[in-house]
Parts: sequence; C-alpha cells; structure tokens
Amino acid sequence: MQTIIRLLKKFRQAKRGVSNVIVVMLSLILIVLIVSNVVLWSYQMSQFDLERMQENIKIANVTRVTRSPWFTTKTEYLIERGSNISGTYMDTWATDDVNETFREEAYYDYSVEAYYNPSGYNLLNSTLFVSGSLSDLQFNDNSYMIFRSYPSAFSNSTATFGNTATGTARRNTENTIVGSIFTLTENGEAQSITAYIGMTVSSKKMKCAIYRYSDLSLIAQTEEKAPAVATTWVTFNFINKPILTANTQYLLVAWSSSGGGYAYLYYTTGTTNKGCYRFQPYGTNFPDPLPSPRYEARSYCIYCTYKPVIEETVEVEFTGTSNTENWTKIVWTIDSCFTTTDVTATFQLYNYNSSQYPTSGDGYMTDTIGTTDVTKTQNITTNPTYFRDASGNWKLKITGVKATNAPFDLKVDFVEFKTEIPYAYALSIIGEFTLDISAYPLAYIDSLEIQVRLRANDTLENWLLNAYNWTSGQYSVIGQVTLTTTDFEYYTVNLTDAWQSYVNDNGTIKIKFCDADPDANPTTINIDFFGVRAVIEGAYFNFKNNGSTTVHIVSIWIINVANHQRYNANLFINVGEEANYIRADISLPEKFIAKVVTERGNIAVFTE
Repeated sequence: MQTIIRLLKKFRQAKRGVSNVIVVMLSLILIVLIVSNVVLWSYQMSQFDLERMQENIKIANVTRVTRSPWFTTKTEYLIERGSNISGTYMDTWATDDVNETFREEAYYDYSVEAYYNPSGYNLLNSTLFVSGSLSDLQFNDNSYMIFRSYPSAFSNSTATFGNTATGTARRNTENTIVGSIFTLTENGEAQSITAYIGMTVSSKKMKCAIYRYSDLSLIAQTEEKAPAVATTWVTFNFINKPILTANTQYLLVAWSSSGGGYAYLYYTTGTTNKGCYRFQPYGTNFPDPLPSPRYEARSYCIYCTYKPVIEETVEVEFTGTSNTENWTKIVWTIDSCFTTTDVTATFQLYNYNSSQYPTSGDGYMTDTIGTTDVTKTQNITTNPTYFRDASGNWKLKITGVKATNAPFDLKVDFVEFKTEIPYAYALSIIGEFTLDISAYPLAYIDSLEIQVRLRANDTLENWLLNAYNWTSGQYSVIGQVTLTTTDFEYYTVNLTDAWQSYVNDNGTIKIKFCDADPDANPTTINIDFFGVRAVIEGAYFNFKNNGSTTVHIVSIWIINVANHQRYNANLFINVGEEANYIRADISLPEKFIAKVVTERGNIAVFTE
C-alpha cells in the first residue's frame, strides 16, 4: 500500500499521469492473480493430501506362480465329423459333471478294415501239437506253430516185426506176462499179434498186448482166446488197431490164465535184456504201465503183423472272433510250409450258411507246398457274412496230405482274417482358445498345457489331440488319449517344443479332438472340461483396498540384496475390494521385499 501511495504522490507531481495510471492498474491485476493462485494451490494441496490420507492399500500375499488360469473356448465347437447330442460349449468350462455330448457319425470316404488273428485251435483226428503258440501267428516273421502228421492210409499188404522162429525152449505164461523187445522200422497200423504157444492138458484163456518200451505204457491189447491143447502159432487180433511209429522199440507180450497143465511161450536165444517177464494174476486188462518187469537174454517167439503206412495227413483248425458289421469283403490269409516236399495243402474257411467247409469257390484254396513258406490269400466279396456266425465267430482249417510212410510237420507262420466295411464312424471337433497375452505376454510363457476331462461308452477306441500350427498351416498331433474305463478321466498334454508355432499373434490356439483310427462302431463322447493355460515363472499378488477411495497402482518393486527392480503397473482397486494380480514377467528371487506405489504416492510393503 505504501508503494501505491508513493506512486499516487508522484502522479500528482508527474507531468505524464496517464502512464502512471496504467502502471498502477497492471500492478493491481498482477497482485490479484498471484493471490488467487496461491489460494487455489493451497486448496488443491489440501485436497490431494486428504485423498492420499484416505488411501489404505495392503499387500496380503506375494507368491510364485507357475500356471495361468485356464482359458476355455468362448464359442461353440466346430464339428467337422459327428454331431452334438446335448449341451453347449459353456458346459466344458468347469469340472462339474455338466458336459457337452458328441456322437460319431458314419461317413463314406473311409473304408474300415478290421484285422483278426486266431484265438484258439483244435487238433483234428490224430494230429499232434509240436511247438509254438497262437502269438506266433500274428506276424509273418518265421515264428511258427508246428503240428505233426499222422498215418491216414495203409497198404493192402502186410508186414511183420518180431521173432517168427519156432524155438524149443519155453516159459509158462500162466499168471505171468511174458515177451520180448522188438524195433519197428516203418510206420504202420497193427493188425494182430501171433505167438508160438504150447498149451498142455487143458485149454486156458489167453491174450496178447503191445507196450511202448521207453515208458512201458500200454499201446493196445488183443482179443481174448482159449487156444486148444497143442503147440502151434496162435493169432490174436486187435479190436482197436493201434498206429505204430517207425524206429520205436515195442514190447510184444502174451498172458494166460491158470488151469490144468501149462500155457508155454517158446523162445530162442536173444541178446541181453531182450526178453522180460512179470508175475501178474491174470485179469480182464493188461496193467498200464507194466510194473517193473524182470529182464533176460531171450527172444520169445512172438511177432506183430501190421499194414505199412502209405499216406500221412496233418489237420488243424483255427478259431477266432470278429465284429458283426455288414461286411463288403473278407480277406483271409495263411502263410505256411511243411518239413517235406510236395505236400497237397488245402485251406478252408467255414461257411456258416451251408454249415460246412467249402470244397470249391469262396472259402477254399489249395496248393502243393514244400519246405519254403507260401502265402495264400483269398478275397471274398459275395456274401462275406456267410463266413461268420451271429456272434462274429469264424474258423478255418488247414490240411496237408502226402503219399509217404514217414511223418512230417506243418509249420504255420501267419493266419489273418480281415474284414472291410465301406464306411466308418468318426468324430472331429475343433475348439478355439485365446490366451490373455496382455496379462501373459508370449515372451514370458515357457510352454502350454492342454487338458480335457471326458468319458466314452467305448474303451477300445483311441483319440487324438491335434494343435493347429500357424507356421505350417496344418494340424499336428500333440497327444493320444487312451480310454481305460467308461468313467470320466483327465488327459493332459504339455506343449514344450516349438509351442510358439501353435499360438497366433492375438493368442489364439486351435485344438482338434478326433479319432485316432475310425472304426465300425458309433461312439458317444462326453466332454466335461476342455482348456488351455500358460506355463510361466511369474508372481501372484493379493491386494486389499482398506481405504475409502479407489486405488490406482502404478508400479511394483521387487527388492533383494542384489537388485532393486521396478515394473510398471496399471491396476485399479475399488473401495473395500480385494484383487488377485498375476504377472508373468516378474520372477521372484529366493528372498525378497515387494513394494507397490500408488498414483498418489502411497507405498505398501510385503516381506517374504
């Protein structure tokens, strides 16, 4: 004011008063502006301090986090094959047994072939099993099941083996089994046993038998006779004619009941232990095996008449199961050989419509096969379902025949029964999952995790998870789902190698769920959960706003003894609310202090 008064005095004295008036007025305006700004600034500072005082932000917890939340599809699944039965894509957001259901549908650009191998076998007639197992028939790999032939035809002429001489020495056969060991040199069918008998005083019951010497097991016994009193050759016929094997030692014996006089079996001198005897009360049947005979150097006058073998046959039947679809074709294949040459081989597939094995046409193959593997295959396109029963059972027979007197082996390497239908049941659905790359930048993601919870009414079918490769422009298999029960099961796939190729720039991932191999049965799939998440090395923050004003967090500090690291933030927390905040770009050290700074300058601190 003093300055103004002084200027007024000068104004009265000055000759240029107008200029002074202008100066005075400008001074007054400047004073008013300064005062008003000071007052306004003082008010604003008081308001800011008041709002800052009302902030009360707390860090409740800070922990390490390795996974983002699950990201689920936000639109309905694209169905390439199959159909939706019930539910929507929203039913696959959470594990709650509320699910979306899909079903396979038939499509005709994919023929379904089903492959079957035998699950059982039957030895026919006198065929013998030698070695191998059914598993050897699954691959054409020179691993065999082996079966031995049996004599199937005999000469009209006969031959003998034994001692046909008439000796002078003798042993009584009353209640005594007496005989000698002889070797047969060829296969044959035994017809009878003839013994040189000396019956004295009265006739007695008598019979003969043949034993296998190696184990003294009974092969067969003859009819029973009562030879007249005399010394002569007596022939005893076999009721059931046994088959004898070449180069085998057999024991030919006679046995008599007791009575007046004796029932002698004559003998000549033999090699050591060629003859034998066993005291045994006469009975209806010879003992089996012959118990502990005593041996002696005698060749008893007894021989066997047989018909030599002129043909050998091997026969085996294989059985299996299959599906019961409406087949359009059967392909049956057998790979086999023999241990001898020039065997006439016949292969027959049983026709259930005619209830017999065919002798020509479909279901019938023949060839002459030797010691080298031969593969026989036949396609049946006319009434292929005739070759199975209502339950899908099938059977086939292999027969090998050769004119020979020596046994041979059938070697079966591979047997396959393949069916075909012109269509398949399949399911293929595609879901789009979008990562929040603003919260989880791709640069801070280590890998991706895909998880599905599902069930199916068919546990025999496998399923594939495919991911779209944005680089190559096609789907790639990332995992196979194998079902073990009809209950809900979890399947998780980790994408670790080149996972970036499966995420486009906006975070979208396309996952296809489909059959591994479409089959002939429609399957129903229930999907309860389907999601994708990021695998990270990040940090989880839990904030609580206990103040009376909204808080804006603008920065985060992670501090340890080696480093003070600041991270920009942009998080608003309303009054009284709690916020969970995950940062994929923040990797927490072992020991740390976390600080957050608000826009108003307040600081909250958390110590691990």
